Amino acid sequence: MAEEYSGNTVTLDDQRRLIVTGVAEVVSFSENEIKLETLNKKKMTISGSSLKISGFNKQSGEFRAEGQINMFKFAFKPDPIMKRLFK
Repeated sequence: MAEEYSGNTVTLDDQRRLIVTGVAEVVSFSENEIKLETLNKKKMTISGSSLKISGFNKQSGEFRAEGQINMFKFAFKPDPIMKRLFK
């Protein structure tokens, strides 16, 4: 029985520890930036310093990072129909 996807949860603790659920893959990482892709195809970028991945469970979709977290943002591409409507 497949689990139903329920979105992302982001927990930031004291700008030092970050937990994100609903992560499909780690696209790239360095000590200043981590890029993720979520299960719903959104891209997430985490910026800061001394960043390190402290855990990623692909099966559960839980991602953990530590370091000085200064910013995180989500981006997604609009559906083609939405793109045509707003031309």
